[in-house]
Amino acid sequence: PLVVSNPDVVRPGGSNDPMPGLLGQHYEEQGGRVVWVGKPHPLVYQHCRAVLQRAGRPVLEGARVCCVGDSMWNDIQGAHQEGFHSVLVADGIHADALGLGQGQGQTLDPGALEGFLQAFDFQPTHAVPRFRW
Repeated sequence: PLVVSNPDVVRPGGSNDPMPGLLGQHYEEQGGRVVWVGKPHPLVYQHCRAVLQRAGRPVLEGARVCCVGDSMWNDIQGAHQEGFHSVLVADGIHADALGLGQGQGQTLDPGALEGFLQAFDFQPTHAVPRFRW
């Protein structure tokens, strides 16, 4: 079996490098068994719930958790599937589609965001132009 801990298929910048998700997909197509661990797959959320439980902070309801990420397919879809709130970081892998430069912290056009999100049957709870630690 192949364990894929990061199912990303695109890297920031849109390059088609051999990302872990692409390798996992290819392995499955060849008949291999893949254990998908990262977002949006349930195993990562089960682990996080267990860690929070051990720390005395059980996740009682999705509204108490907010997932942050730049991938609609992984980060936002995973949060949606788990019933969690989410924040889409707009200047990541979807920057071009949103009319932004990657990592530049430009102002996010609400119309561009609305048009972009129409292609998805799940939505982020919030969106920010950039994530800064």
